[in-house]
Amino acid sequence: MSPRRPIAGALLVCLAVLLPGCGSGDTDDTTTEFEIDLPTPVTTVEEPVIPEVADPNLPDTEQNDLPPTPGTPQEAFENFCKENPEACG
Repeated sequence: MSPRRPIAGALLVCLAVLLPGCGSGDTDDTTTEFEIDLPTPVTTVEEPVIPEVADPNLPDTEQNDLPPTPGTPQEAFENFCKENPEACG
């Protein structure tokens, strides 16, 4: 008998004992799913406060909407937007 045979046999026995213990370790089925409750962000959009009557002493702005001069293209545009609000946004 060659000296390699007992070593090879011992190696096979060791492998047969150790290999079944090797693996991915995915046999643990104790994991659970969980949920995290996050607060819902509150978003508010503040609309600009537009006075009912514009102050002619202040500049024409969104907050101080001065009426355009009659007969001007600006008046025609504002009239168009009043009649077609979806076109002007």
